[in-house]
Amino acid sequence: MAASKRIVLILFCFALFSTCAAYGAAPQSISVYLKPDITIKVGDQVKSFYDEGGQNVFPLIYQGTTYLPVRAVSSLMGENIEWDDKSRTVYIGRTLSAPGKQPGQAGNYARNGDVPAVLKPSVQTVDALLMTDIIIMYDFEVQNFYDVNGRTVYPVNYLGSNYLPIRAVSKLMGEAIDWDAGQKLITISDKKAGVAQAGKKNENMAVLSDFLSDVVTVSDEATALIVNLQNNLTEGELAAMVTAADKCSNKIDKLIMDIKRTDKGKFSEEELDACGKLQDYAESASYYILVIENILYMAEKGEDYSIFGETFLNFAMDSQTKYEAAKEALKEFV
Repeated sequence: MAASKRIVLILFCFALFSTCAAYGAAPQSISVYLKPDITIKVGDQVKSFYDEGGQNVFPLIYQGTTYLPVRAVSSLMGENIEWDDKSRTVYIGRTLSAPGKQPGQAGNYARNGDVPAVLKPSVQTVDALLMTDIIIMYDFEVQNFYDVNGRTVYPVNYLGSNYLPIRAVSKLMGEAIDWDAGQKLITISDKKAGVAQAGKKNENMAVLSDFLSDVVTVSDEATALIVNLQNNLTEGELAAMVTAADKCSNKIDKLIMDIKRTDKGKFSEEELDACGKLQDYAESASYYILVIENILYMAEKGEDYSIFGETFLNFAMDSQTKYEAAKEALKEFV
């Protein structure tokens, strides 16, 4: 996970402070099977899938692997989804326009009930694209997908919709997925990952876990601002981003103070260690956000902000390292 975020930060840094080659190779033309006869169930409920325009979309099979539309997957997860054409990135969960990961914003791309047979196309071979040039991110972390033999697999695009292999769906959702070949049925568990851990939270660690989530949210909000700097922005938009970055700085400063003021009188050694690592991460994130604020301020003034390239990357990497340490200390509770 740490490596994935570091790759993202390096890509952002190159994109912002230099000219860099496009990520990955160009898409490849492939043939896939359109399989409307495959049924998808979540728990006991049959699901049908839709694209951004509200049209029905159906599973695909490529080299023996079933693919599901990524927008439908985001709906099943209850997560936002967003496409950024400039960076060739599909964002799931935290996105550029909703970095705070606000719940209840997922599109209605997976609905209860099967599509009537009369509206289903026939099983057929169709032309598609193997999307070796796009990035899939979940909560701002790059997702890499592999087949049963450990080989990298890529999203497939058919008629404008991106699809992910079923193993990728299982990974993203944290759910078991079963395939019944006889019934042509894919069943996705309806048990949410991590429920078994919910009863293990104690009060002190729960407070620290909430702080960690808050710091991550503010850091991700700032990251979304710096990523958006790659786009062509008006003076008004740049000014609004500077204001947003200043708000992020204020938020992180308040979180640091709240963490310091937490009553630690009854903390165990384990809890004190976790709190210390959490504070280290929050303070590193504050420096990271301050650099972002300065970059955006210079961009608003039309000044060359490339001098911040190395500083930005250093603070980003330090913040990520300290995040991993805090997360490890709280691993039973996040």
